[in-house]
Amino acid sequence: MMAFCRGRFASGLLLARFPHEVPRGVLRHPWHVVGATQTGQRPGLARFCTAPHDFVSLADLAGYIHAQISGTFKDIELHLLEGAEILGYPAGGGSTQVNMPDAKLLVEDRGACPKDLETYLADQVNSPTADDNVVRDFDDSDDDLGEYDAYQNSKDLVGLAMARGARVEFGRGVRITTANGQVILLKSTNNERKGSWNQLERKRTLAALKAGGIRAVDGGAALARHCALWRKFRTPEEAQACSARTELCLKHQQ
Repeated sequence: MMAFCRGRFASGLLLARFPHEVPRGVLRHPWHVVGATQTGQRPGLARFCTAPHDFVSLADLAGYIHAQISGTFKDIELHLLEGAEILGYPAGGGSTQVNMPDAKLLVEDRGACPKDLETYLADQVNSPTADDNVVRDFDDSDDDLGEYDAYQNSKDLVGLAMARGARVEFGRGVRITTANGQVILLKSTNNERKGSWNQLERKRTLAALKAGGIRAVDGGAALARHCALWRKFRTPEEAQACSARTELCLKHQQ
């Protein structure tokens, strides 16, 4: 069961340390201001730091976070990689070693509580089945996302989402809503150069599209498509039975 951390918010500690390097989609909370100290020390972190020279791999952190709050390993891994990059660690996949204070910072930033992290790590070392339960390194290959290799920028992915029947809304950026409720936010596609976006951002976007049923493989069409007339997702059967006679109706798009 997940332990409760009083007064903590996901992504708060990273914001406290790097207020000018806020990842997209992260909300600021009032305590970010009042929790800062004149010495520049991260607020509240001293109570966690018992072994400042110990180092932990991101793969072990992923195992701990997964045990605390579940979630898919892929989402956890991407979050940890981005957080480690913000903290200044070199890219090394799941084998990247971070010190204990930063490890607890990353854990709490993901929404888990670092209270039992050291106990968890000790149990993993002493457990004869530890290697069977924890992934020691991330899978850095893109095999599971290889179907999207032909889509190298967000403009291409928006076209794929529209072809697969997702709801696509344009504003300052692009909001994609899939039939199963997955929401993907993209920056503006205007004047975007091919392959110009951050690779972690690309991986996160592709993983979200796949989770939302937007597939690039043959036969990957979604079971339901968004109908501009009815402003909701409709199955092929509902589209065929639709009595509307308009070019906006899905029945006339098939």
